[in-house]
Amino acid sequence: LAIPAPEFKWQKDNGDLDIEALMEEFQTFWRRNGDLWEQKADYTEAFPHLLLMAYFQRIVNGGARLTREAAAGRGRIDMLVEWKKWSHLVEIKLVHPHDGRATTLSEGLKQIAFYADKVKPDTQHLVIFDRTDKGRAMSFEDKMYREDLEGAAGPLSVWWF
Repeated sequence: LAIPAPEFKWQKDNGDLDIEALMEEFQTFWRRNGDLWEQKADYTEAFPHLLLMAYFQRIVNGGARLTREAAAGRGRIDMLVEWKKWSHLVEIKLVHPHDGRATTLSEGLKQIAFYADKVKPDTQHLVIFDRTDKGRAMSFEDKMYREDLEGAAGPLSVWWF
């Protein structure tokens, strides 16, 4: 009697990690649980970072390597996900009331371009959480979406929360 190997649903047909599907599932998870979990968090500033990192941690059990605060030149990448021969850069930003969404996006794009130049990832993902009063008042449909851009270091996905 042969027991089949467990299926790993985060793998693309080419063998790479399907980080886009993982992020889409995190969007659903955040929509259902983010506000409730944040109310219980002691560090509301760090909460979105910590929850996303914890969510991604489960893929490590499937064979990926997750490096947090990875050194890249004089900066630190929030997450570098390595899966087989591929690497995925994930930078996390929070919108602050005094900066706004446009400034946060601009700073994040500069930061991710700097890091991408150092580590040469296969994909780049900028994750932006808007936890300002204005951001919290927006409907999930208006505030949670994916935007594909051409960044200074190549194509990247911006995930808004």
